[in-house]
Amino acid sequence: MVNFGSDFLNTPVIADDMAYFVTADGRLIAVDRTNGRTRWEHDVNAPADSAGTIAGNILYIGLRNRDLLALNKDTGEMLWTYKAAGTVVASPVVVDGVVYVGSSMDAKIVGLDAITGEELWNTELNERQLSSAMSWAEDNMVIASGNKVIYYDRRSADRVFTYESIVGVIVGTPIVIEDKAYAALGNGSIVALELEARNPAWEKPFRSLWGRLWLWGMAPRPPQPTGVLWGYTGVRDTVIAPPAAKDNVLYYGTIHGIITALDLNARQPTWTIEGEGAVRGAPAVVNDTVYISSGHYVYALNTSTGEKVWEFRANGEVTSDIVVTQDALYFADDQSNLYALN
Repeated sequence: MVNFGSDFLNTPVIADDMAYFVTADGRLIAVDRTNGRTRWEHDVNAPADSAGTIAGNILYIGLRNRDLLALNKDTGEMLWTYKAAGTVVASPVVVDGVVYVGSSMDAKIVGLDAITGEELWNTELNERQLSSAMSWAEDNMVIASGNKVIYYDRRSADRVFTYESIVGVIVGTPIVIEDKAYAALGNGSIVALELEARNPAWEKPFRSLWGRLWLWGMAPRPPQPTGVLWGYTGVRDTVIAPPAAKDNVLYYGTIHGIITALDLNARQPTWTIEGEGAVRGAPAVVNDTVYISSGHYVYALNTSTGEKVWEFRANGEVTSDIVVTQDALYFADDQSNLYALN
């Protein structure tokens, strides 16, 4: 455990023998993950709300002051900066030499040359905010914006599908598995969406009329919108942390510590347990173990049964995602501590 004298608002990103993160007081720090010693540090004048991304030898990280930074991950040399139109709240994504970054207030996605930082294209979402990083489904980008999941063609930047929830915001980045996208909603629901779905032009006005008639008792309940395969509503509690998935099982927790393993094929839980407090960070799944925080605790749970393999109590409430490498597990708490567990 190492204390850095300031809270962590983003999750550390790990590469080789280094961990990288930004503190709440605006310091970008590279730490030797074997001993916790600082290798290099920059005063970047703003905190970060999401983890950085590493591609090759470059660390990309977005800040609240609208800056996207590209640095040599070994030396900390600043390679280039890009000023976004709004706060960069989600982790950049690097695919085929292009950095995809979204800014929140203007809800814009930008594609930048990963080496030079040159802007290649940008597209407006015409939404209130961008609330997640991007997932990839072949040539589509899958993102969340408030209460919507949106598919974009990454070649043309055209919007090809929108799902709008009427019961809550989308939490974290939708998870793509084969031909489906799974989104967690803030009310504890999970919705499964078809990746090949496209919105018919007539659907929105038609569903609006049908919905009004249903409310007036003049029509049956309208069917699910185009693209919705099914929804799970068994967990009735607030979710604030993104889920994780492996082998068609989705793992997530709630603000009151209800931890669920949802079988995506059977559409029902394989197990549910109660933790010690709020789940504030995304879990991690490695082999037959899911690592998840709950209040001051981090649990290692058997993926099949939910049985507790071990637990660790931090000094403060765990607020970051869980990051697992081949030899260690990393997370941060609200007392400015960064932990590495064997």
